[in-house]
Amino acid sequence: MKRILCILLVLSTIWGCSSYQKETAKETLAFSVLPISSSLLGLPIQIVAFDSVLLVNDYYGDTLVHCLSLRTGGEITKFGVRGSGPNEVMPPLHLLKTPDSLFVLSRPQWILYTVSGTPRVHLEKKNETACCCKFAFLFGRFVISGIWNVS
Repeated sequence: MKRILCILLVLSTIWGCSSYQKETAKETLAFSVLPISSSLLGLPIQIVAFDSVLLVNDYYGDTLVHCLSLRTGGEITKFGVRGSGPNEVMPPLHLLKTPDSLFVLSRPQWILYTVSGTPRVHLEKKNETACCCKFAFLFGRFVISGIWNVS
């Protein structure tokens, strides 16, 4: 009887320790390198694809957002002139893409702009909030973090 229990214990240990590997689906990633001039960018902090345009959010420079063609890698336009005047922004910026719109949040100024027009891009002040980060959610809604002054 002890012998049978020992054999069953050894067999259950061997069976319990056997490994079963589930075959997983393999995914192939294809990409191409865009030839971009290194003198074009200072310190890229965010990259967003919008239609066939790659928007590069740059921290340094007089113009803070570079629009590059995803087909050729060449520069289409740039916008976001550094400054505190009308149609000017201060870094760091946050680019927010929704299915049909593009927004730019100038964090130091606490101002959200909508982006319109090509190739000459116009920034239109959407609202003045104390939000520090804004993300697109479902059905045209946003998730916002920030500070609000309630008067």
